[in-house]
Amino acid sequence: MKIAFIAAGSLLAWTGMSVAADYTSIRLEKPVERSADAVWAKVGPFCALKDWLKTTCEYVSGSGEMGTVRVVAGKYREVLVGQTEHSYTYAFSEPNPTMYHGTLSVVPTGRQTSRLIYIVFWDQESLATPEAKAKEKASNTETFSGALDNMKKMAEAK
Repeated sequence: MKIAFIAAGSLLAWTGMSVAADYTSIRLEKPVERSADAVWAKVGPFCALKDWLKTTCEYVSGSGEMGTVRVVAGKYREVLVGQTEHSYTYAFSEPNPTMYHGTLSVVPTGRQTSRLIYIVFWDQESLATPEAKAKEKASNTETFSGALDNMKKMAEAK
């Protein structure tokens, strides 16, 4: 019994000393006048972001399946950690000071219509002020809103 109390006390002390996380997220959506299959074919490959985010992307391991690592903009290492028929989730592996994850998905809304959804989740604890946190969130919202606009244009192009 004494050992259980010592272990519980040690766990409480350890968790109390850890840095508090301050998680936030954005969820953006965009309707598309194409089927989910057609949209995903154009925007869904793991390095297709080079076209809709207007940046560079290269695989450093894998070829688009679970566990593939891509390098974006020459510096962000992202690992594909989840995947379905019309979605994927990635996590920063390096640099990762903010525990950053993103999910891109396409959801069918009809035979020839769908909805793009982009969710970004990160720990903003390292940002010192509410203003800095608001600026980071606004910047991510602007970046990924533009990406969704580009994806919509790509998917609806003939």
